[in-house]
Amino acid sequence: MAYITRKIFLEARNCMRKAWLMARDLKNGVQEELSEHQEFLIGSGGRIKELAAGNFPGGVLVEGTNAAAAAETTRELIKNGAAEVIFDASFINGHMAARPDIIRRRENGGWEIIDVKNSPYSRGGARKPRGRSGKYFTEAAFNLMVMRECGIKISGVSAMYVSRRYRLGMGASGMFTTLECSAEAEKLVKSFEKYRESIREALSSSEIPKASMTTICKNCDYYKSCPVSEIKDPVFLFNSINQKTFARMIDDGYLSISDIPDGYFKYPADGLYYMMRESVKTGKPFIGPGFRKNLRSVKWPVYYLDFESLASVLPVYETSSPYEHLPVQYSIHLKDSPSTAPENIRHCEYIAGPGRDSRRELFETLLENIGSSGSIIVYSDFEKLCIKRAAERYPSLRDRLNAMLPRIFDLCGFMRENYYHPDFNGAYSIKKTLPVLVPSMSYSGLAVQNGADAIVKHYNLAAGNLTPAECERLKKELSDYCALDTMAMVKLHESLLEIAGNLS
Repeated sequence: MAYITRKIFLEARNCMRKAWLMARDLKNGVQEELSEHQEFLIGSGGRIKELAAGNFPGGVLVEGTNAAAAAETTRELIKNGAAEVIFDASFINGHMAARPDIIRRRENGGWEIIDVKNSPYSRGGARKPRGRSGKYFTEAAFNLMVMRECGIKISGVSAMYVSRRYRLGMGASGMFTTLECSAEAEKLVKSFEKYRESIREALSSSEIPKASMTTICKNCDYYKSCPVSEIKDPVFLFNSINQKTFARMIDDGYLSISDIPDGYFKYPADGLYYMMRESVKTGKPFIGPGFRKNLRSVKWPVYYLDFESLASVLPVYETSSPYEHLPVQYSIHLKDSPSTAPENIRHCEYIAGPGRDSRRELFETLLENIGSSGSIIVYSDFEKLCIKRAAERYPSLRDRLNAMLPRIFDLCGFMRENYYHPDFNGAYSIKKTLPVLVPSMSYSGLAVQNGADAIVKHYNLAAGNLTPAECERLKKELSDYCALDTMAMVKLHESLLEIAGNLS
């Protein structure tokens, strides 16, 4: 069995079976190939750690992935006083192994644990600082627990967050905000100690723990080989289910949606849960009483709009901040009336070029391409949020951008409130609803498969390090993807109108 790392330990709190498999590196058919977006995030995380290390000149890096060898190196560095700051130190106590991002020797001879966060931090004025909740300090708390058990004197625990105020050119010192979090970490350690021994015993056993259903089963790497996968229509499929409702169903003995009795959920109070349960029980789509009325609120002509964005921890423009979603592309399909022939549906688009912040230009062309009347159909609230932010950012465009907002009709939001098909399998993403309602359309074969892929490709474009031919290839791939998104909205809308027309 491998050492119980922070990741395995925390996973054991959710599912002991998964943690047991992780501790033995038993993949059981797990897909190991990383997506382009996953590689992008890993690379960004590594860069953040490098920048954080730049705030501690003279620090010593403990290299290598062998925990035992790294722990021996760490012991020597601490014993000999050879380093005031150590990066990726390693500590092992029995089966537990920790590798804190940074530890720093303090004046009293103790060590400060510094956890480097890839996530942003902002004070928000008088509001409670984001990130103050204990759940954000689990890694630091695990490191604290293991280091203390190794006999290391701890003089404090801190977290380094990426500052939203960072801008290009500010240097490593301006990129981070440090938050003292000793109290939160100590509180978590006390909770860890309550089940640390039971986790150690379960993971050390030669017998794999029994499977248990959780809200995260749906995205588990080991799901296909788990007994839970044999349950038809499991309750974790409930879209956006909260932990309290989920726990109530499990406590009541309901593992499958079809097991839930009549009257358990109420409509409309339990809206989506009720819709899904009724649809699964009957095997038919659930159509809410407001379906036809709400769909009729769409005014013609209709503009089907989709934005793609760029977001990265390291800003690409002097005017942007870490993790800020920058609209860099849109696609519009325009349909004049319900009877408009497919060949008469018009399309226009915008894709930002490399090396410059094109947001104002994007919204200027958007205003040119969207008329002053008719509904604007989107498939999330992201487009509305982008337009609101642009109205705040560009005063001269404010009135015209704000005038677009009342015209927006969120097709996904409409379906979440009025329609559910049993083949949606608990999801309302366009990649899930399109194959069910418009089986003739598919994203297969596209170079860009989802919004995460688009973010990476837009980052590569914005960085300005591509040849002209590479830029044109990426633009074509992004154009094909975004245009399919808006055409998918056209076809979904048509399908929903057909359903409404068939209602008695």
